[in-house]
Amino acid sequence: DPKRGRPDRDPAAGRETCPMWGHRLYVVTFVMSIVWIAVFSYFLVWWVERAGWLTCVPTVVMGLTFLAAGTSVPDLVTSYLVSKKGYGDMALSSSIGSNLFDICV
Repeated sequence: DPKRGRPDRDPAAGRETCPMWGHRLYVVTFVMSIVWIAVFSYFLVWWVERAGWLTCVPTVVMGLTFLAAGTSVPDLVTSYLVSKKGYGDMALSSSIGSNLFDICV
């Protein structure tokens, strides 16, 4: 019943359908996810810069080590998980491709 806020039942498919407002929410959630990524990226760079200042390490060195490692760790984790599932060729191509992409960008 749409008046009560519950999804309708589609008798032909035998499953519940999303209410109309659910189709419009994807734009809001997409924009909010980009905002969160921007906010966390700003604070990550700021925290690394402050940590470098406290330890007397130049900002360039901190950026090249910690921020570069931070972008490579997710690639490492996904390559490890894929190789554990038995797809070694996929893990190898992912590790090579992600490193080439990081260098080119």
